[in-house]
Amino acid sequence: MIEKSYGKIIGINNAQNELLGAALFVSFNKRIIYLFSASNEEGKKQRVMFAIVNKIIAENATKNILLDFEGSMID
Repeated sequence: MIEKSYGKIIGINNAQNELLGAALFVSFNKRIIYLFSASNEEGKKQRVMFAIVNKIIAENATKNILLDFEGSMID
């Protein structure tokens, strides 16, 4: 998936180069699917997932692409 450029992993490290959190996105048919994410306690406190999703949005803001949060439900 990643070798064929369908997937992308974005991570954020702290000043000590320790991984705080990362997310896996899959691109297919003009859609970016937010497939999986994980963060440690420091990453949760610093809200790194918000920064990661913001980066994806900023990178694709001018493109006709849908960001799919895979399974999120809005009532």
